[in-house]
Amino acid sequence: SYIELPITFMYKPKLGEGHLILGFGPYLAYGVGGKYSNDGNDYKVKFQSSADKDSKDYFIKPFDAGADFIFGYEFSNRLSMQFNAQLGLINLAPKRDYFGEDKSVVKNTGFGISLGYLFNK
Repeated sequence: SYIELPITFMYKPKLGEGHLILGFGPYLAYGVGGKYSNDGNDYKVKFQSSADKDSKDYFIKPFDAGADFIFGYEFSNRLSMQFNAQLGLINLAPKRDYFGEDKSVVKNTGFGISLGYLFNK
């Protein structure tokens, strides 16, 4: 789970009876909690920059940043539908000195669908 601040630039050209919705921009995020499941076992996610060798918890760096993309359509009846994608650009794998040369890469990726209604036009 993350607290996220997206900065999205929107462009809404007229298309047919409504408007096409195009958006893009960066996002910044900070991890606040979560759980990791592997082979039927659940582990608590801890957000810190380095991992503890003997811990059963799953470690991830707390800060994330990436790109946010939006594509959708706003209908003439004030309804809208949007698809969005978030692509993490930062490697969230923590430093693990006990692995030797660790080349692990962990990045966030998210996808979503939104339905909306405009109250004022």
